[in-house]
Amino acid sequence: MYQMKITQTRLLLLTVLIAVGCQKNDIGFESTEDDSRELSLEVAESHYRKLTRSVAKRSNPVLDSTLTELLWSRAYQSEQRGKRYVEVPASTKRKQIALYRFPADSVKYEPDESVGEWSMQRLLFFKNASGKMEERLLTYIPDKAYLMERKAEMGLNTIRKMQDRFSGYLEYRSIDMEVIRVLRIEDGVVVRSYVPSASAEIVQPEDEDTMSPASVDCYNICTPIWQYVCESYLDDENIITLECSTQQTGQTCQTYCSGEPGTDPDPDPWPPGGGGSASATNHIAVAPVSSINLQSRIECFNSVPSNSSTQYKITIHVHSAVQGSPAVEYSFSDDDPGHAYITLEKSNGSNIQRLSFGFYPKVDTWVSINKLPIASGIGEEYSNLLRRSDIRLTRTITATKFNNAISQALTSSGKLYDLNDYNCTDYALEVFNSTQTGSQELDVPNSNIGYTTPAGLYGYLDQKRIGGDSGVSNVSSRPPISTNCN
Repeated sequence: MYQMKITQTRLLLLTVLIAVGCQKNDIGFESTEDDSRELSLEVAESHYRKLTRSVAKRSNPVLDSTLTELLWSRAYQSEQRGKRYVEVPASTKRKQIALYRFPADSVKYEPDESVGEWSMQRLLFFKNASGKMEERLLTYIPDKAYLMERKAEMGLNTIRKMQDRFSGYLEYRSIDMEVIRVLRIEDGVVVRSYVPSASAEIVQPEDEDTMSPASVDCYNICTPIWQYVCESYLDDENIITLECSTQQTGQTCQTYCSGEPGTDPDPDPWPPGGGGSASATNHIAVAPVSSINLQSRIECFNSVPSNSSTQYKITIHVHSAVQGSPAVEYSFSDDDPGHAYITLEKSNGSNIQRLSFGFYPKVDTWVSINKLPIASGIGEEYSNLLRRSDIRLTRTITATKFNNAISQALTSSGKLYDLNDYNCTDYALEVFNSTQTGSQELDVPNSNIGYTTPAGLYGYLDQKRIGGDSGVSNVSSRPPISTNCN
């Protein structure tokens, strides 16, 4: 049995953020008036005080006020998908930390006792779908490589915002200390979710085979358990840890399987919207109202004569998630992540052919960072009665560039739809930029959630409008009507 003593003074900077949830715990605590009141810091604190009265019935350090103190002055309240939650830093004098290392994850160094030392815990309060108050013990478990470079940032990681260099695990336990799920986080982004599928079996550290795949989606892993008994105290703003004795108490062996995000608040690693390379919030990416055969529909442009009188135009549009609030990435009330799409127009006198179209998943489906890319489809935009053009950029182009757009639209329509790497915004930008060169190409930076989205495209186009680009309009309208093809 390994044992050591560590003496240090550590000041953790504490901030906070939000998320999505998992499954209800089974604490067996009777419903109180808290369940009928709107969640707030005061309601969460009152609820916790009532929970601690059950400590005589259960051996639980989280509910024992002599072992756990909550730093309510550093708690925060936030909201996600219409669900409020409260996250509170916890100072636990006796904690057990599981040093996870799943085979599918890229972990550079074997975790050791220092990882547990710097792991931090918080309590999460929220209401489930039926309005009942629930609680989770969150444990933020850093990778050793992260600690070697950025340990001073540990206290800055919260559900509401992970630091962009944080890599490690976020463990969710019920108030009865049962593991509900474990999230793998790499560079501040949740990349995998693990859910226990069988009851744990305690074995001793001398046992071999700490990891072995059970199947493609499930793993049998034996996780070292370290216990930390710490002397610490709270001042008005911080948790001060003075001394910890550390001991490896054994291992927990259990089968974990890849799982979808649950219903608990979590770091919201899958932001909704139209593009980028990092991550996306789980949402239903709705298939187009009217799917079209793009190849057949584009052939309709041949009905317009091509001569010196022919005009060619391309427009890139943004439908904002919330009309009038273009920076908002997602409308929870309307389940709308925003959208980006293209209009092509060829005209010669009164002879006009026009097509407004966008890139979609082929069927209504849950799209998340956990899913493989799925089949795509092209949708005609005007047939969606809710579709808008909240900002747009129109360019008059040459016949050659118009043909470039057609070729790019057809080629890219064959790509798989991937909310994280290739979606409506990526498609619209690729088609539009095939008609532009040099500084005329749209080089859209990452949005405020870390990657390209319809909101990010809106902001980029609006800056061009403010800069005097007469091709940009931010007057909301319906999409241009796609003409009939006889």
